[in-house]
Amino acid sequence: MLEKILGLNAGKVCKRMADCYAIIGIIASIIMAYVSGNSLTGYYYSRYERNWGLTFVILLIGIGSTLFVSFILYTLGDIHEELINFKYQYNTDNIKSPSIASEEEEISIKNGG
Repeated sequence: MLEKILGLNAGKVCKRMADCYAIIGIIASIIMAYVSGNSLTGYYYSRYERNWGLTFVILLIGIGSTLFVSFILYTLGDIHEELINFKYQYNTDNIKSPSIASEEEEISIKNGG
């Protein structure tokens, strides 16, 4: 349906979503690490102090999970494009599909030869 309306196939859409997800996810990971990497210190006079270990861990987890999901989306898009290319190649080689060949064999068997 996307192919007919927008001229895009699902493989290209998955690849573009993977790129957008990676860019937005990395930016969001940096912001999340910057905001969440502060810890409140002091008893009477409280102040925020940067906890570099926590900041680094939050950044690595955010970027790692973002790249993992992005890799999966990109791979699914690539697989979909390969299946579409295989389907078009299969149809253009004038090879009978197994379902059509079996129907023709059934008709010839019913007709006696």
